Amino acid sequence: MSAGVASRLLPSGLARTQPRTVCCYREAAVVRDGYGALDGSASSPLRGRSSGFLRSGAVDPATRWIKRNNTKILAMALVLGIALQDLAALVSPAVLVLAVTGMLLACLRMRVPPLGAAVGRPGLIAAFLVWALVLAPVLVFAAASLALDADSPLLAGLTLNAAAPSMLSAPAYALIVGVDPVLATVLAVLTTLAAPFSIPALADVLLGAEFAFGGPSLLLRLLAIVVLILGGAWLGKRLLGQDRIERYGDRVDAAVVVCIAAFGIGLMHGVRAVLVEQPVYAIAAIAAAFALNIVLQSAGVLLFWRWGRRTGATTALVSGNRNLAIVLAAIADVAPPDVILYIVCAQFPIFSLPLLMRPAFARLQARTGSAGPTPKRKGPGPTG
Repeated sequence: MSAGVASRLLPSGLARTQPRTVCCYREAAVVRDGYGALDGSASSPLRGRSSGFLRSGAVDPATRWIKRNNTKILAMALVLGIALQDLAALVSPAVLVLAVTGMLLACLRMRVPPLGAAVGRPGLIAAFLVWALVLAPVLVFAAASLALDADSPLLAGLTLNAAAPSMLSAPAYALIVGVDPVLATVLAVLTTLAAPFSIPALADVLLGAEFAFGGPSLLLRLLAIVVLILGGAWLGKRLLGQDRIERYGDRVDAAVVVCIAAFGIGLMHGVRAVLVEQPVYAIAAIAAAFALNIVLQSAGVLLFWRWGRRTGATTALVSGNRNLAIVLAAIADVAPPDVILYIVCAQFPIFSLPLLMRPAFARLQARTGSAGPTPKRKGPGPTG
């Protein structure tokens, strides 16, 4: 990939400086009727008086439309970004701000109190952490090494994909596909907290001979990013209060969708040129990312089925959908351009599979009957 094309794949800030503050655009998902209500209940309706944006009734139709169509909006964001490169170029300089804003808003909608119930399953949680953060990347590296050279950027991309933590938008996806949002949140948060320590170690062991990803520098960058995301959300909750956040939850959710869709559009700046200059590698990277996502989801079902069918479906969801934006933020200035290209291409399944997989999860829940009735909802969907 040429240096010019490679530079267009990154936001201007990432291309010039070390990426110290970014978050997963993918990770900033939106949930319907109450991201915060992780027990599945609807969030509080909008009530009371406020000022400015929140008081304006004129935004209600737009908010309802975004909530009904958010999975479609997010699925189309990447296509729109590729098709309209001028628009992507316009949005590209703001992608970091959009990512951080969307992620913090999404984390604000998480409610912490219900998590205590899921933490009472230490065996399941420990087994998942070992699987997601150790076994999955090691097995993916070993399998991919059979077909790819040691210095292949696709090998590095697949390994980093499998080593990345679960998306913090997990509760949004869980509500959409009808699995356990509380467990999904616990697993996503814990893998995110562990990722600054697990990813550098695995990068050194598995990729260190060919790629200089690991070491203390990567650990510190990942740790700073995680603190920014989770610490910022915690501070926001303290300052605003959970009741106020839930009172305006619908509009917060809609704002998240807008941020994430715009992020996806900006991320596609330069991708069309890559598809023209490197069509074989770009298509291979997209296909590999889809395959890895589906394989990891399938493994999540099989490995954790003994804990219950709904638990298996939940672990499948968080096994396959990983937070590659954190990885991109940490390695953007040291990774080869083709590794960055894989990470960008890996966003296609993250943006599109929630819409595609919803019927499959609904059929799984209908067959088992163990998860209770799956709510019929037209949106909102996951993130972006």
